[in-house]
Amino acid sequence: MSEVGIHSFVDAIGHYKDEVASSEGGLWIVMMDGLLLIPLAMAAFFYPIAALIGTAVAVVFSIGGLFGVREYQRRHPHASPPDHR
Repeated sequence: MSEVGIHSFVDAIGHYKDEVASSEGGLWIVMMDGLLLIPLAMAAFFYPIAALIGTAVAVVFSIGGLFGVREYQRRHPHASPPDHR
């Protein structure tokens, strides 16, 4: 029976990162964004109101940016390429 310890855990994460997540793909970006949640969770223990306000501000700006981009694309449609028949 093999022992389960921190070394085998780190090796498993390394193999997962190398085999599944390419540094050029979208999963890599999601994994890096997930690392940003660790400091937020630590801040929430010591400064819960500030962490909540910061999270709310980030969510509001993200949603506002999404709607802003949609509105811009609606007002400035891309021209379709010419049909070569």
